[in-house]
Amino acid sequence: MSQKSWQLDRRSFLQGAGVALTLPYLDAMADSTARSAEKPKRLCFMYFPNGCGIPDKKKFAGDHQKWSWFPMGQGTDYQFTNTLEVLEPHRSDISILGGLSHPKSREVLGHIAGDSWLTGGDVSGSNYRNSISIDQVASKQIGQKTRYSSLVVSVDGGVGYQSRVSTLSFDDQGKPIPAEHRHREIFERYFSPGGGAATRERRAH
Repeated sequence: MSQKSWQLDRRSFLQGAGVALTLPYLDAMADSTARSAEKPKRLCFMYFPNGCGIPDKKKFAGDHQKWSWFPMGQGTDYQFTNTLEVLEPHRSDISILGGLSHPKSREVLGHIAGDSWLTGGDVSGSNYRNSISIDQVASKQIGQKTRYSSLVVSVDGGVGYQSRVSTLSFDDQGKPIPAEHRHREIFERYFSPGGGAATRERRAH
């Protein structure tokens, strides 16, 4: 199968990217045969280590609930909040879950739980030992159907260190998978005709 490159503004592609993991598949990358077949499943995880700001509960008591990350109501008969209303066109395709528990993450500070967010591993104490992250489990199952089996991207790049990881992905041995973070290199690798060679050529000159 031929792999086509396509033009996309780098800033538009990377805008808003924090920590993201995805199994990508873009129609323009495939030939007509692949486009006519069923599209591979895709999966993306985005991590907000310090949460997301909403109006102060005391100052905006009447409007606070309108900006919640959870819709008002339950089941299929619910109302999106101001925060979620952009998802209205996709209501029938999404599920918003609440009341979930992540016991191992509760054993460490909530803002530094990136180590175990996708693994559920016990990373407390001095005997640090993690397990495979769910994105890599998915990659092993469906990653062969996409151009790249897994993309690991973060703000800082690399792996970081215990409790301050710069990646959310861990292999089947529990070892951290380095994340990419240089915008231009990411763009060149995945979208330029020469792929990673474009970055190497630019550096050579």
